Amino acid sequence: MYAAGLFRVEGLSDTLHLVRFMPDGSLDPTFNNLLKFRVVETTASMGAVANRIHSFGDDRLIITGAFELADGEPRRGICMVDTSGQLSMDAFVDAGCGNYNYNGFIHGSMRGIIPAPEGNYYIWGAYHGYDDGTTNDPQQRFISRLHGPHVGVQEVLEQPVLRIFPNPAQEQVTFEFERSRLGSDASISVRDALGREVYRQRLSGREHPVVWDTRAVPDGSYIVTLLSGKGPPGSEKLIIQR
Repeated sequence: MYAAGLFRVEGLSDTLHLVRFMPDGSLDPTFNNLLKFRVVETTASMGAVANRIHSFGDDRLIITGAFELADGEPRRGICMVDTSGQLSMDAFVDAGCGNYNYNGFIHGSMRGIIPAPEGNYYIWGAYHGYDDGTTNDPQQRFISRLHGPHVGVQEVLEQPVLRIFPNPAQEQVTFEFERSRLGSDASISVRDALGREVYRQRLSGREHPVVWDTRAVPDGSYIVTLLSGKGPPGSEKLIIQR
């Protein structure tokens, strides 16, 4: 069993943040139970706190909380460790949430992370701005959506081909895709700017391409995701403008 927080275990003088217990309740000696989380700029009265643990695959964990350093490395509210408790150096490097001033206190924390149906992830917390280690978006507040793990050139080459036209659309839009790269459970999903699914259509056995009547939804920006069942999903932005 894993536990995260800000606590001490009887017999140890160290303040602990992330531990693994054996079935009898003792600390697992094969786990790095002394991984240190620290704050630098924030003025939290209790110091750094790790508050949630999310399993990522079979061999890694994502930790969220109110911290700026993990094992001495910059990790602002979110970090990844392996199942031995060692900090991963290939994820969330120099990344995390931005701080803000509230009534004279500097604060910034990440409360949790949850997978989205289309393969992305949502993070939420109390923060102003999110930096993914490459790009800093100062407009992010309270909830953000992150790409899944299969982002980059390799994913672009492997994802199913999806073409949307016309775009911007008015009364209807056409989705065109490469049928040879679709699985038996392939579908198209359309979500609005709040992440709500407004349209879904299974593709197996249907004519190609697919035409969607957009008159039932308001003008705005939408994300069209092609879920193929044969690799990572492919997404394109759709604008409906009448």
